[in-house]
Amino acid sequence: MKIATVECSDTDQLREHVRQTLCARQELQPGEYPFVTIPMHRDEQRCGELLIQHGPRLIRLLAVWDQTTSTVHYYDCNGERFRVERIVLTPRRAA
Repeated sequence: MKIATVECSDTDQLREHVRQTLCARQELQPGEYPFVTIPMHRDEQRCGELLIQHGPRLIRLLAVWDQTTSTVHYYDCNGERFRVERIVLTPRRAA
């Protein structure tokens, strides 16, 4: 599977990008159904987030943001991985 590279200015922009990607997969309208983020920890250190886009009829699409490898793995409602992205956080520069 080819790994795309995505630049985001902060974690909020990253979360919005993930939400848009998950919604596009299932043809959902962003904001129509709940979007949940759950912090993940390893040895009491934060190591990523589980991002869940809910949909109709108990549909759930998932993404796992692994902060240690700076990647996001996307999973459809059948649990199959459909995309992997490398994340580059580039803070906005002050004007």
